[in-house]
Amino acid sequence: MYMQDYWRTWLKGLRG
Repeated sequence: MYMQDYWRTWLKGLRG
């Protein structure tokens, strides 16, 4: 998993 993908998933979790 690339960093961008990781951050995107993390942000998605916070945003819902």
